[in-house]
Amino acid sequence: MFHPDTNFSPQAATSFMSGRTFLYRPWIKDPGTSAEKIRCFHESKLHCAIPGYEYAVAAELIAVSGLEKKTLAVDLKTIINRWIEVDAHQVLEAHLPQLVPLDYIEEVYIPRNLFASLTSTAQESAQKVFRDALHITNHDINLTDAGGTGPHPVAKSRSDYQDFVTNTLIKKFEKRKEYEKHFRGISLTIAPSQCMDHTVLPLTISDAYDQYCRLHKQGSHDDKNIYIYWEAMHGE
Repeated sequence: MFHPDTNFSPQAATSFMSGRTFLYRPWIKDPGTSAEKIRCFHESKLHCAIPGYEYAVAAELIAVSGLEKKTLAVDLKTIINRWIEVDAHQVLEAHLPQLVPLDYIEEVYIPRNLFASLTSTAQESAQKVFRDALHITNHDINLTDAGGTGPHPVAKSRSDYQDFVTNTLIKKFEKRKEYEKHFRGISLTIAPSQCMDHTVLPLTISDAYDQYCRLHKQGSHDDKNIYIYWEAMHGE
């Protein structure tokens, strides 16, 4: 999520065009025309490199989670409970770069019979690439029926598998809350140009340093040496 080409929106992009997001989020006025809806979608995008983004998304999640009961007294548990009950179009939608290195993938879950249906070459490749990130679960799902759409598949085998993965990830996120992660660096993927093209950074070096000092007042120090590392791939 820290990649400059990544962003996320409060709800799915398609919900802006259909107009549903303006019903689920009545504090945003439906602009009417398709062009203005597209503009509204782009203006709603958030990025983890922007200072204060977490406050904006927290306010959004609190508002949408408390809308039905008309309250802002919303805790994290309420947000998670709503998240797993509503359609995926009504929660945060991440937009990843066109090409994502496989080693960026943190977790891969796959039912055992689906993994067994892969060719031996595909199985070997998956195990070699993902290693400990590959989790083959003890589930057998119907490989010919998707089990319906929505937060809870009709097919019990798929529903059990989905609930298992969801609960596993929630437990992982709960543990991760204890360790805050703040943006301190940046990674850019740019086409080779023999260093002739100018590339604009979404956050300047001094901005990144100042942001870190504001968040970690006890950890700030007088040493303002900044190290910049350049890595060239497939040539110079």
